Amino acid sequence: MDARWLLWLLVPSVGCGDITSEVAISFERPRDDAPLSDVDNITVSLTPDGFSEQFLVDGSDAAVEFELPPDDVSRNLSVFFARGETLVAYGSTPPFTFAGAAGAGVVVFLGYPGRLATLDRDFALPDASTLIASSAGRGAIALGSDGSAVFLDAYTYGLVPIAPFPEPTPAANDGLFVGDGTGSVTRVSYAEQVTATRYVYGTDAWVTVSQEDMQPRPDAAAWFDPETARVYVSGGGDQTSILQVEVATEDSTLPSIIELGLELDGPRRGGTVFGRPGEGEAGLVAFGGDDPSLPLALSVASGQAAEPGGGAWTGANCVALDETRTLCAGGSLDGETTVQGAIVDTSDAELTVSRLPDLLEVPMRDILWLEDSAAVYAQGEGRLFRFDRVTLEREEPSGSPQRATGGGAATLPTGVTIVAGGEDEDGAATEVWQLFSPEL
Repeated sequence: MDARWLLWLLVPSVGCGDITSEVAISFERPRDDAPLSDVDNITVSLTPDGFSEQFLVDGSDAAVEFELPPDDVSRNLSVFFARGETLVAYGSTPPFTFAGAAGAGVVVFLGYPGRLATLDRDFALPDASTLIASSAGRGAIALGSDGSAVFLDAYTYGLVPIAPFPEPTPAANDGLFVGDGTGSVTRVSYAEQVTATRYVYGTDAWVTVSQEDMQPRPDAAAWFDPETARVYVSGGGDQTSILQVEVATEDSTLPSIIELGLELDGPRRGGTVFGRPGEGEAGLVAFGGDDPSLPLALSVASGQAAEPGGGAWTGANCVALDETRTLCAGGSLDGETTVQGAIVDTSDAELTVSRLPDLLEVPMRDILWLEDSAAVYAQGEGRLFRFDRVTLEREEPSGSPQRATGGGAATLPTGVTIVAGGEDEDGAATEVWQLFSPEL
């Protein structure tokens, strides 16, 4: 972490000479930084309207400097560490201006493509129940089980304490913790009471909306549509209806909670629900649940069902492979943790499900899906498996995943995903935070 690049900005002549302003670009190395030792070239790219230049180096500790005329254009700086033509690690900054970065500088995390890497620092929330949500354009907010909360700055990777969550803090497995396009985050819960608590960026305060007239929904399923900033809550308890929680309303302060005019074919406790960004309730699909007599998948709006009597599949998590296919896997099937997966296909007039009996190499109780353009990655049980989006060919990238179950993930404005919280394979709280860098 000591290697530092200096970006020199030339300011017009003042008095008897030129004045230069220094922007320091420092590198956050992973704790497992051995792959960086034999790097022999570094490419620096500043976009848009910047430059791209390659530097020959002897290892990753070499420092380079370059000089540019000052302006107020917002740009991203990306760095690529390579051995010959093989990319070893890369990273980028969020958008910044020269003037804005001249004081504190910016930090680039060097991640390994398609792998998880450990941040080389200690954090104040090594809590198995820690959840994390994206703060759009800024970083992420982590929430501990005791209500303590911190903001992770994506420009510096520094942690800043923020206002604590109002008591009581929901259980980690009760609902979702999501961000919206404003930089604010919302904790939606429903196991004991239907509630949405929003941290309003810029005010350092949480505001809560509760619906005391709505019945609790233990073991309900929920899905967040990032395009509309809406959470859909389906079934749970004895309920079969669908709730819509709009986390960013017109006044950008209070969430709104309404019940939609849609019904499931049963409560589907422990099941999963997913959709397509921007399609709203029309694209919702319910998958699994604790009732083995129900179809494995149900198109909520049309009522179309697939694979009657598909078993009691609870705790599965789902990820979109493309515009019509969704991969669901993990959790328990008829009471046993499973290696099975299933593809739910909405491309035809009828909903179809294709079972994948040996998708996973090991049973996974709680899959956390990570993504890039070519593949999806199942993380759990201290393992990470890569699946090609088209062929579903399975690989296991090298690395040291920590999380076994629980916790959460949030995508930073640089495109990398941070994984925090949860338990390791021994049942202890994970004491590190890890970053997943997509393959390029």
